[in-house]
Amino acid sequence: HYLICMSVAVGLPIVLTLAIGLIKKSRREVFLSPAEGIVHPLSEVPDTVFASGMMGEGFAIELVGETIYAPMSGEVSMIFPTKHAYGLKLSDGSEILIHIGLDTVTLNGQGFDCRVEVGQTVRQGDALCTIDRAYILEQEKSLMTPIVWTDQRSITLVRAGKVQAQEKGLIQGGERS
Repeated sequence: HYLICMSVAVGLPIVLTLAIGLIKKSRREVFLSPAEGIVHPLSEVPDTVFASGMMGEGFAIELVGETIYAPMSGEVSMIFPTKHAYGLKLSDGSEILIHIGLDTVTLNGQGFDCRVEVGQTVRQGDALCTIDRAYILEQEKSLMTPIVWTDQRSITLVRAGKVQAQEKGLIQGGERS
């Protein structure tokens, strides 16, 4: 009886630790599209700062929808005062910038409804911002939205074309270069 009790006392914590580790590993988030639209390689963005990769590697979405979502859980690290750009530190440790549209800084926040605050923890799929598409287009601004990894991560765009919000399978990678 003593040997049985000792093997249960030692073995059970080991088995539980391994099982919990596997459960946590299987719950690891994958990057989801932060918006509905048309995915383009970053090189096609009509802004040399983004297209050249100077800000980091990534891709762009020409917005069709009106809501920008958190692509993974993490923390809001930056919101530009004009509400057109959001920095996120994601659950995998990577840092991204979502820059809504091009030359939209000149709108001074009009057309953007910010749903988060700096320092806020967000869950994958939480709304970061909604936009007034009609207003932004009336102001003759592009809805091409670069998503770049600002922490020297190496990512590869797997596919371009139409994407739904919160769709997986857009990128591979995420390792630091």
